[in-house]
Amino acid sequence: RPYMNFTPPPEDSPMEDALVCTIYFYTGDNIGNQSRTTGPHISYDAGKSWEHMAWDIIITNGIAVDSFGKWLYCACGNGVLASGDGGRNWRLSGGWEMAEIQDVKIGPESPLVVWAAGAYGLFLSEDGANTWIRPGEPQPFRYTDRVLPDRDNGNHVLVGSETGLWVTNDRGVSYTRVGPDAPIRSIIQDSRQTQVFWMGTDGMGLWKSVDSGYTWSQIEGTGDIVNRVVQNPAVPDWFICGLNRGVSISRDDGINWVTSTEGFSDNAAVYDVVFDNSNPLKIFAGVRDGFYVSDDEGLTWHTYTDENGYTILQNAVIFDLWQGELYRGDEEKGSIMPGTLVVGSELPDGDELRENFDPDYDSRVKALADYLVNTTAYRLESLEEGQHVDLMSAIAFIREGKASDALWAVSYTHLRAHETVL
Repeated sequence: RPYMNFTPPPEDSPMEDALVCTIYFYTGDNIGNQSRTTGPHISYDAGKSWEHMAWDIIITNGIAVDSFGKWLYCACGNGVLASGDGGRNWRLSGGWEMAEIQDVKIGPESPLVVWAAGAYGLFLSEDGANTWIRPGEPQPFRYTDRVLPDRDNGNHVLVGSETGLWVTNDRGVSYTRVGPDAPIRSIIQDSRQTQVFWMGTDGMGLWKSVDSGYTWSQIEGTGDIVNRVVQNPAVPDWFICGLNRGVSISRDDGINWVTSTEGFSDNAAVYDVVFDNSNPLKIFAGVRDGFYVSDDEGLTWHTYTDENGYTILQNAVIFDLWQGELYRGDEEKGSIMPGTLVVGSELPDGDELRENFDPDYDSRVKALADYLVNTTAYRLESLEEGQHVDLMSAIAFIREGKASDALWAVSYTHLRAHETVL
């Protein structure tokens, strides 16, 4: 769909045969042969194999791709990951308030207009994620999960929060609270009528609005938790809802629904659904425990496996925070975008922390404490007056009974200042 105020460069060419996705979890056997951890990925073979598009150590919750395949924005745990060259180079954008960004959307005016929803409310950039504002400060909400600008009116924006839905018609200057009292998990605009919106909630099912999102009616038949609602672009009467297990399908504009769980595991919460534009029978689903595919219009589902037989995204565990540093790799071509970093190949993969992990909490705490103690001990020998080790390492030393006089000398005042509970 053309942007309101933007003409693309003539050399732009969208990658219409590519799938892109973002991964939140860490696993040693991720979604394809070369996949290691988190971040945005791309597939050129309908999801059978995947490769990283950017850093593989950064949490990503969602992705927005412009209609030309050039501008990509990822919602991250600590900002927005942005690319202006089709995913070849990336930069991390945002200040300290842009934490736990859950959703990112491109405005209808230009691919440089970006909305982001996160733990500290709603953010807007009008220069391709270089600078950000919080429109309507102080905002009447804080933790936001979803944002959706009207495709025909960039000033009209729907914002989904943990306490319900908010609508602004003046680009965030003011907001109106509407809809059910439930966490909002998904919002879409109907492809046929711009005043019609659909919304999935956590606890109160699916809802529909026919007046641009100001009043809502509940749709029966989908269940209480709707993580995602998607409309088939080729067959507009066809909707799919991602549930906490499986999907719910309607072929008559939401009047009747059929739930499909065949092929899904018991933990298969569906967080996203994508229709294959080149094959009307094929549907892709992003699921809590894997990447699923249906070849029969959503009636049954299956997963792809890598060369070792591991199910895509199976047995994922939480991203390793201790790896959360950015490195610059020598093997990658430099970026023309200011502030861009690329990841080198020689990074710790965390396997040494997983090999002997017991499933219980105490064993995981002990393993982390040992790691912090062993990797920080040498610093105590070279600390200068006024310096200190980080709080986590100091606590680990004390917990393991290895706190030396040197540690207390440099850390006690710092710990007390932060009111740390040992």
